[in-house]
Amino acid sequence: MLRFTLKEKLFHWKIVQNGARMGCPPAIQSAINALGSIALQGFMNGFGTHTVAAVTTAYRIDNILLLPITNLSSGISTKVANSMGRGSKKKATNYLYTGLFMMIVFSVLLMVLMPVCGGSMVALFGVGPEAAEIGKHYFINVAKFYLFFGLTSALRGYIEGIGRVFVSSMIGILALSARIALSYGLAPSLGNMSIAYSEGLQFILMFTLYLAYFFFVIKKMKREEIRTI
Repeated sequence: MLRFTLKEKLFHWKIVQNGARMGCPPAIQSAINALGSIALQGFMNGFGTHTVAAVTTAYRIDNILLLPITNLSSGISTKVANSMGRGSKKKATNYLYTGLFMMIVFSVLLMVLMPVCGGSMVALFGVGPEAAEIGKHYFINVAKFYLFFGLTSALRGYIEGIGRVFVSSMIGILALSARIALSYGLAPSLGNMSIAYSEGLQFILMFTLYLAYFFFVIKKMKREEIRTI
């Protein structure tokens, strides 16, 4: 299979088109996310060095602690794609439900743990007592929304697993835009904690959009099954 000759067709447009269809939306989303991160960093800088140190450190801790959720989402996507490729839609849905249960368990654990330990974790990075206190309040506020992040990650894994990568990317871009707008909108009343609440509300928005699309996909699958029968 790996011996190429000039007699064989080496370039397949259909494969290229499928690759572009699956790869371009995430690539565009990554570029927009980078621009969004710059906008959010500029917003955060306005609250001073203590807030920048606290929230930047909190983001790093968040990225580590949320890795199990992120990896579970990738696992769901892989197993769902495998099941759909074999024509087993029911099995794909079962993987989602199993993943949702695991996400709920881990998310609830983080919701309980981080308000208690978040400030101490931030302090380990030597940011100073004032920044550690800001980090503590950041985790107290953002931890309320971890459950939505877990549920969203499970649904995103399923949606991407069935090949709806474009939809997933559009939801991500829309949610990022909403987060930036909320950051500025909530700042007058919440101050630097608008950073935490805008992130949490972003999770809720993404969960709502993914859930709505999930039910749309399920209804469409059922209609297709009825037509087949």
